[in-house]
Amino acid sequence: MTKVYIFVPLAFLAAFFGYWSYYKTGYDAKLLAIDQAARQKVVDELKEEARKREIAIKEAVALNAERKAQKAALEAAELAKKAARQDAEDAMALANSERRRLQGKVSDLKESVFDVSKLIEELKADKKRLADEKAALGTYVTLARTNEQSFTSVLEKIQAAEAARVAAAAAAAAAEAAAKR
Repeated sequence: MTKVYIFVPLAFLAAFFGYWSYYKTGYDAKLLAIDQAARQKVVDELKEEARKREIAIKEAVALNAERKAQKAALEAAELAKKAARQDAEDAMALANSERRRLQGKVSDLKESVFDVSKLIEELKADKKRLADEKAALGTYVTLARTNEQSFTSVLEKIQAAEAARVAAAAAAAAAEAAAKR
């Protein structure tokens, strides 16, 4: 039985040594292959990460440039908007001052129109009064001429009557003188 205790472990030791030598020769190659595969995987991952980082940097730079362009465009638009607002405020202030100035002129012109219309009314009243006076004077002149003609004819009749009376008195005096003689 002592032989069993020596040979069985030696057989197991020989089997283990065979298995171990077989495993050791392929194991170093497997470890090396696994190590190289892991290293290659890490290198590939690092390369891929570097490539992605490069792409991300390029995209970030492009996005940054685009943002700068958008910001510049926004600032230009805001500046143009401010300038337009300022121009509009200036134009509104100018229009308001012009409106106030023109309102002053309008009120002055309204006063002038009122004064002129009063003057026109006065002149119309004077014209009507003068036309009425002219008509009255025309009627008066017509009446005066008619009266003058009447007076002239009356004076002529009076003078004719006076001349007839003087002639009658002279004839009567001559007849009386002739009768006295």
